[in-house]
Amino acid sequence: MLLSGGVTLDPWALLPDGALESGSNPSSPSILGEDPSLARLGATIQMEKVVGGTIFAIAVITCIIFLFKHITKLAAAGDNAKARQEAISGIVVSGLALAVLGSFGAFLMYFWTFI
Repeated sequence: MLLSGGVTLDPWALLPDGALESGSNPSSPSILGEDPSLARLGATIQMEKVVGGTIFAIAVITCIIFLFKHITKLAAAGDNAKARQEAISGIVVSGLALAVLGSFGAFLMYFWTFI
């Protein structure tokens, strides 16, 4: 039970009786599926790894695109000091985002080998 601002919340009260038991009641099917097994759990985790990897790859590609965009802006800035400063700031932000994503990616790969 959770107590929040004087209101007691009980998340277990939201589940129907027997919802966590497979095949216990035909009117309340299990939230674990009809066949909760290790093979099914492994397939679900593998699919979540693929989805997470895809989202991560899209984020990295987006950062690389923005990095190249800001490098191009820097090249086109010429003598305009304000445009050069904005381009350099964009390069720094994109570089930091890539560094953070790189360290997060290393952590994910290390973590996902244990799952």
